[in-house]
Amino acid sequence: MPILVGSMSVMGVTLSRLLGSVLGPVNRAGQVMTTLAGTGAVFVGVAGSRDE
Repeated sequence: MPILVGSMSVMGVTLSRLLGSVLGPVNRAGQVMTTLAGTGAVFVGVAGSRDE
């Protein structure tokens, strides 16, 4: 599970930088927060879909 959390965090940071470079310096903090929220939503979705 820690590997999944780490990889999702890296993906979120990478996507925020990619979006920031594509869209320019406009509202960079908002982009980072949106990316982190999306990463969290994916993590919750993956964790919630586990079969026990």
